[in-house]
Parts: sequence; structure tokens; C-alpha cells
Amino acid sequence: MLGAGRSKRITDLMVERLPFSGARTETWDKLSPGLAIRVGLRRKTWVLMHRHRGHKRRLTLGHFPAMKVAEARATAAAWREMLDQGRDPAQVAEQERKAQEERDRCTTSAMVALYLEREAVPKQKSHRDTARRLKILADAFGDRPVAEITRRDIIKLVDDQVARGLTTGANRLLAHTRRFFNWLVSRDIIPASPAAGIGMPHREVSRDRVLDDEELVRLWAAADKIGYPFGDAFKLLVLTGQRVGEVSSMRRTDVNLDRAEWVQPRENNKSGRTHVVPLCGIAVDIVADAEHRGPFVFTSTGDRPIAGWARIKTRLGDIAGVDDWVLHDIRRTFATRLAEIGTPRHVTESLLNHAPKGADRLAAVYQRFDHADEKRRAVEAWERRLRIVLGVDDDTKVVELKR
Repeated sequence: MLGAGRSKRITDLMVERLPFSGARTETWDKLSPGLAIRVGLRRKTWVLMHRHRGHKRRLTLGHFPAMKVAEARATAAAWREMLDQGRDPAQVAEQERKAQEERDRCTTSAMVALYLEREAVPKQKSHRDTARRLKILADAFGDRPVAEITRRDIIKLVDDQVARGLTTGANRLLAHTRRFFNWLVSRDIIPASPAAGIGMPHREVSRDRVLDDEELVRLWAAADKIGYPFGDAFKLLVLTGQRVGEVSSMRRTDVNLDRAEWVQPRENNKSGRTHVVPLCGIAVDIVADAEHRGPFVFTSTGDRPIAGWARIKTRLGDIAGVDDWVLHDIRRTFATRLAEIGTPRHVTESLLNHAPKGADRLAAVYQRFDHADEKRRAVEAWERRLRIVLGVDDDTKVVELKR
């Protein structure tokens, strides 16, 4: 049985002093219609009385002292408004509780791990860069739900990278962060991306560095001094124009020396499609003479591909006396020299495994021709020119420096 109801202007101190009792009593609040504090044997509970289709109904709002008087009045007002609209506050509260539990499960760390598992192909070189950039995001926000990450949070994270002098890294971090949050939006995990509309913090100037013949000769000679595995891998970069990650992860099973072909599996190159690279004579010799120490053509450990190109690039440059260059300049030099010896643009693009753009993308849907013969003629023409520039003998050692 409920005790007799009393109506007072309830305060926190009053509720605190109300004694517990075996017979439940209710004290009604003068300032909030239908709101009462109910005192039982061990608990003090806020309740809201309302009528629904002629029947009285008590709704539990919360318990004192976790819910103070001011919060109880605000909650009662919100619930009365919902009741007037024909909505059930208990159902709304349960939905909000479940939504909060879902948000708590969707922490930044957990969602980054899920994104890397589902969207980024682990065997691709780009996966390593994506994982490295998003680790910065996960380390910064950790267990915070992704739904709570704000635009200001992202801006501060990127600005911190700029403050450390990592301007290009800041651009890459923002780009990967955008893709990550866009994926969350597409999965209906968050309603909108906090990274949307944030401008790149640093304006990058596209490099147009092409190595001249003398620099190429010096770097090739430096590769001779370094030897296997990095020196030989560097030469293959020059001969094929392929990406560093693709040459580094070349497997013996991917190469057919009889056909002089290197078939890159779709999971091992940036384009995500199988790519056939014709090998010239020097390239075939490099692969054939590589030490047999495991599945990879170029390896220091026997079970993993080579890594640590930043140190090797510096060493090559120091030996060769070549400054202001990056490894990607080799790929650009390859493309430029092919153009100079008359290679059609579409053949060069095919050799570089560039993704088709614009009208070329539509044409690629209907045209799967790989230009195999044209590609082989192009790499053989490049080898002939390279031999002349390098002045190499049959062992591909630099005989004299061409000036």
C-alpha cells in the first residue's frame, strides 16, 4: 500500500532527510505536476504519474541521490512532452540506452581495426601506409566513441602534425582520416563525418624531378657497390619503372624467366589488378642471379621482403653524389625516357600500371588488351638506350662514366 501523498516544494536536503520506511510513502512536488519522490525500505525513487486512456500510470525516472531534484524536474518535463505527443518515454529511454551502448562499442580503436580488416587489403603496400596513418588517429582518441569525435578534434590532430614539421604527413593523415569517417557514414555508424570540409593544411608542389644521364650512371654505379639485395632491387626499379613496394615484394613464383615476364598479383600492387611486366635481358639476369634464400627475390632475412629503403636511398645518394632526389623520381625518369624514345603514351601508362581516367576509364571496361608486344618493345628499347648511357658490358657493370 502506498502511504498518503503530500505536496511540497521539494529540495535535495528535504529528500536526503526523508527516512526510509517499510510502508512506501510519496511526496509530490508543487513545482512539477505529477512528479513525486517515493521512499521505500532501502531506496528513494523519482516517479511521474500520468493518465493514459483513463488509467493512472507511474513511470520511474531515476533514483536519489544519483538524480537530484533539478534533474528530476527536467526529466519529468521532457517525459510529459513526449506523453502529450503520444510517445512512450520508457521506450524512448530504452532506445537511447541501446544506442549509447552501441556508441560505446564503436570506439575509435575498434572502428579503425574493423576498417583496416574490411576495407584495406592487408597485402597491399597502401595498407601499410593506411594503417600507419590511422594509428595516429587511434592513439589520439583510443576508447572514445567515433560518434563523439568532433571537427575541432580532427583539426587539432592535423595541426599537431604540422607543428612537428610533418606537413606532407599531415596531408596524408587528413586524407586517410576522411576516407575512414566517410566509410563510417556509409555503414550508418555515424550520421556525418567530422573531417568533412577540412582543407589540406599544406599545399604540396608536384615534383617534376627527372634524373639526367650522369646522375643515372652514378646511381647505377652506387648500386653496384651496395650489391644484393638493395643494389639489385634498385636496378630493377630503373629497368622496369615499377613501384618500390612492388619490386621489394617480388616473389620467385611471380617470375617466369623463360617467358621473361613478371606477373604481379592483384593483391601485390597499388592498382588492385593483375599486372604483367615484360623483363629485358638485364632484368632477367638480375632475378636469375639473385640469392635463393626464400620465396622473395630480394630479401635480407629469407622469409620477408626487403624494407628500410629510406636508409638505402640516402646511402645511394651519398655514394653517387646525387642530391635532392627521391626513389619515385626513378619511376618518373623511366616514363620520361620512354616518351623520348617514341613510346606511345598508352603503352607507358600500361607499363606503369596507372589506373585509367576519364574517357580512358570507360574504354578500359570494353578493352582488356594488355599491349603485351608494345610493352616488350618499349622495355627492350629502354634497355638499349640504358646500355649506351651506362656503357655497360655483359655483366651490367658500369665501364666508364658518360659525361
